[in-house]
Amino acid sequence: MRHLASQAYRLSQEEVIRKPRRPFREWQGFFDAGNHPHAVLTVTSARPAGPAELQCQGTLEAAAHARPVIFIAHIHEATAQAAVLTAELEVDRSEFGMTWSPLHIASMTAHGTVTARFARA
Repeated sequence: MRHLASQAYRLSQEEVIRKPRRPFREWQGFFDAGNHPHAVLTVTSARPAGPAELQCQGTLEAAAHARPVIFIAHIHEATAQAAVLTAELEVDRSEFGMTWSPLHIASMTAHGTVTARFARA
């Protein structure tokens, strides 16, 4: 499978929840950033979806799980030398083994925003 782009994100428990009130053994069900400090979004295909949009397909890898994703990327800047795109993704946390939620109040749908800048070498 050919991939067009990959973007890795470094995660830490402090970024997930700033001030935990107690040590959480349940972190593994929330994100387990200690054991899985990266999330990787790989784009395998992109095609025009509008004047400044691309329909993208690929995979999101997080917490030792990989799932297919489809999303629209918005082109904010495009020159002969570089392009800047943003996209919003929604994923079901349970597909990544992230089921822990205090009092079951956290949504199982996680929202994320990706901004990527591609430049010619």
